[in-house]
Amino acid sequence: MAPVRQIEAAQLMIAMNKFSVNYAKSLVGATPQSQLAETSQPKKLSGLSDAQIALMENESANVDKEYRLIEESYGSDHLDLVAATACADIG
Repeated sequence: MAPVRQIEAAQLMIAMNKFSVNYAKSLVGATPQSQLAETSQPKKLSGLSDAQIALMENESANVDKEYRLIEESYGSDHLDLVAATACADIG
């Protein structure tokens, strides 16, 4: 994987608390060809069709977008939750 994609993959592994070889292979499988280090060579994934690989890439991109949106709003959401909990304890 390209360096930026390696960082993204490591962040996903940490966020999901999954550090297995199979999970790492699934991240490679879900990585678009353009984000691989060797873009001239096709990915080698046994047991998966090209359609399944394309679906994994698409789903991975969607999950990554959703994760980024959650990550962006986490701080304010957490603050709102703490404030609401404090108000509930007072009342």
